[in-house]
Amino acid sequence: MKKNDIVKFKLDITGDMQQGRVNWIDGENVGITLIGNGYSGKEATVMPVSECEVVVEYKGDTLKDEIHSLTTEDLIANIQRLKGMRFPRKMTRGVRTVSARAESKKKKMTRLLEALEEDPNMLDVLINKALNEGKEGDKANGD
Repeated sequence: MKKNDIVKFKLDITGDMQQGRVNWIDGENVGITLIGNGYSGKEATVMPVSECEVVVEYKGDTLKDEIHSLTTEDLIANIQRLKGMRFPRKMTRGVRTVSARAESKKKKMTRLLEALEEDPNMLDVLINKALNEGKEGDKANGD
């Protein structure tokens, strides 16, 4: 057992099996930070070494030694290989659709054009009607 190993043990308070990270070892005692659900990482306890069982052995130092032993070319090659393993982001395009409002305007315009083709004088009637409505609105506003 060494520092940063993950160990499991039975906590006297709850009687349940708990997990924790080893902070220090001093003779027969181990300082442990409790980990898992319900713990914020601030809770700690001291347990006898005999009551702790190693679950995950810390390998940080061995990985560090392996990285330091790589040549610069090997390190660059490994980084490039890892970059090549990334999945490319899929480009998504939204499909543009015609809104109901645009369809409604298009239908109204089509009906208006059909009506004007049937009766060319209809345009003069519509213009006069719009002008008359504008004058009535001005009178109502006090102009």
